[in-house]
Amino acid sequence: MKKKPDIQAMKDYFTNAIAKFKPTPSLMPGGFNIQTKVGTLWIEVQNGSECPWIAARFEDIEAAKKHFGVVDGDFNSRLNPYSGKWNWMNTTKGSLIISYTSMINELVSEIEKLMK
Repeated sequence: MKKKPDIQAMKDYFTNAIAKFKPTPSLMPGGFNIQTKVGTLWIEVQNGSECPWIAARFEDIEAAKKHFGVVDGDFNSRLNPYSGKWNWMNTTKGSLIISYTSMINELVSEIEKLMK
């Protein structure tokens, strides 16, 4: 198993990567709000027990469901159709499968689609 990534390095990379979206600080310390075409996306890096991950949630769940084509009861999508959670984790069976930089780059690519 790979070593757990450094949380501060991940937070720094994350903050720099999302800067182009002009995020504003959220009411929750360490979190950000990004305005997208489907409404506000709250997002922050979490320090998980196995590895850091990115917590995200859409304020307008219905708009997010429509954008991603998700219906109630569909849990094959990253988007939770009930809570609006859109979390990013890079573990499977306790092993890191991708680097945090790859995960963040993929996230940024998906956010870019939400800006068009």
